[in-house]
Amino acid sequence: MKMIILSLSLGLIASVGTFGQDQDHIMPANTSVPNTAKYEIIQTHSKSSGVTTMRLDKSTGRVFSISGCPQKTFIGTGLCWKEMTILELPKNNNDGVPRYQIFVGGTVAKYIFLMNIASGQTWQLGVEASDRWTPLLETIILPQSFEIVR
Repeated sequence: MKMIILSLSLGLIASVGTFGQDQDHIMPANTSVPNTAKYEIIQTHSKSSGVTTMRLDKSTGRVFSISGCPQKTFIGTGLCWKEMTILELPKNNNDGVPRYQIFVGGTVAKYIFLMNIASGQTWQLGVEASDRWTPLLETIILPQSFEIVR
């Protein structure tokens, strides 16, 4: 009888520990690179698209996602970097100065933003399509004398 109670107790303790482990709490991963580095790899986890691995060119803002290569070759892993569509991305001179960063908000990549850190211009991933970055609108600041009439 003591063995049964002990087994049930240990089983209950083990199940309580795994109860709190929910896949919704996987944090995004990124590489640890110096601020002056040209490229960075970011990996996100989301319920809808699973794991997405992206490479950011921090000076031009171009973002690439990992995908299967269209042609099979005998050399390599069969994976390629595919450039993602970023609507209204300004043309930058490629002087190597870091201007862009990717922010992943929420525990399951609910919000993924690309931002120009000099101008503040921001894009969100997945608004229109899962592989397209859409620009955010700028906030309109109303004068303090503005009144809402009901």
